[in-house]
Amino acid sequence: MFASGIGVFNGATLYAASYFPADSMSQYAGMYLDMVEMYINDLPIEAKVIIYGMGTSTSPGDILIEQEFVPVENAWNLIDLTYPILLDGDDLWIAYSAVHNGGQAPCGADVGPAVIGLGDWYSVDGGPWSILGLDRNWNLAGHLTYEPIVEWLHASPLSGTLGQDETTTIELSFDSQYLEEGVHEAQLIFTSNDPSNPQVIIPVVLDVGGGSLNPPENLSAEVTNSDVTLTWDAPNNTMLMGYNIYRDEVKINPAPVTQTTYFDPGVAPGTHLYSATALYSYGESAKSDPVQVFIEGDVGKIHGFVRDAVTNLAIEKAIITATNTENGVITFNTPFGAYYSLLLPAGYYDVTCKSDGYESFTLANVSVIENMNKAYTFYLQPLTDLLTGLDDEHNYPVSIYPNPARDQIFVTGEDLLKIEIVSQTGKVMLGFEGLSGKQTVDISRLPVGIYIIRVTTKNSVITEKLIIR
Repeated sequence: MFASGIGVFNGATLYAASYFPADSMSQYAGMYLDMVEMYINDLPIEAKVIIYGMGTSTSPGDILIEQEFVPVENAWNLIDLTYPILLDGDDLWIAYSAVHNGGQAPCGADVGPAVIGLGDWYSVDGGPWSILGLDRNWNLAGHLTYEPIVEWLHASPLSGTLGQDETTTIELSFDSQYLEEGVHEAQLIFTSNDPSNPQVIIPVVLDVGGGSLNPPENLSAEVTNSDVTLTWDAPNNTMLMGYNIYRDEVKINPAPVTQTTYFDPGVAPGTHLYSATALYSYGESAKSDPVQVFIEGDVGKIHGFVRDAVTNLAIEKAIITATNTENGVITFNTPFGAYYSLLLPAGYYDVTCKSDGYESFTLANVSVIENMNKAYTFYLQPLTDLLTGLDDEHNYPVSIYPNPARDQIFVTGEDLLKIEIVSQTGKVMLGFEGLSGKQTVDISRLPVGIYIIRVTTKNSVITEKLIIR
């Protein structure tokens, strides 16, 4: 709640900041700071939002972002950061500066009580940082979006002070329950008042499932008529117990394979993908690099490209799976990216395209007949980070306003063909076609949040971030 304005008596650049230490920020690791809100009392001459990284408990670190904004006096000001900041759980300082004349009090403060050393830092003209010394906190807050990442590393204690030559023990605990297989990295950061060594960084690495569970290497395949013979090299590990063989993502060996070769007879005509895993006493490795084979026979062809639905760029690492709907067990795959080609026996298939970081898409009940040649391009919606690669500085021939918006927005431009509003998960929430030069879009039923608005015209596709409050 706003109580009073604060300024420098003779006028200056006043910096107001709130300090958020690591023990309060770890729960937000993986989220994005995308907006800053503050109360502006008297109108300053110039104002900037400034976000600082980890420094000490009495002084911020490096500037992560510095962004000018146009303040509104006697009001709460919500500033949309041009470049949202990914939080890593370290210390964070959220601040703003206000250039003002003598007699002005631009920086809003609450009624207290002060949270000393956290919500009451200030600096004048870029000088040393000090605690306000009043029973007040700045009217200053950050807004976060996205889901937090899994907290797998815990340290105790999280804070403390040591004198010269003193030692202490920090206990680390690890929780891999919700982690994906692979190597996960973190850092322990210690600050010091030694000017020659202000920070000590200790890396922490956790290997979950994979890593030391090395998969087979150099998998290869030889085809004779409808028979497939696989060979591979064994990984270097004395705890190896055997191998599993996968054809089209389905394990085909009834018992662990103890040799570095496998014979798969009578494989159905068409395209198939093989991979192998290594079995250890403590788990199964990730799959080896795949190998693709083609079994001759009466087949039809499905082929095409895989593209990003937002940017229209080719997706180079994608997997296309065609599942036979008549018996539910035959699957054909290709891992070869932007262009795919599947050769399939006659039948009906569900054809699914997937790629890391994208929402999968299924083309259901596709009819395949002998000697057919059918083309289909997949457009995949990004799962996260839809804003990557967007450039709000381009002068596109389309206007979208207001933004942020509450109940409706207006889209104006020439040769409008389609308007889509897409969620952060890639789901199309609203879509309109057959448009005029000015379109009113009702967004009153959409939840508050951050979206992408995609406008297709005769000559281009324009994407912008849209904030709904």
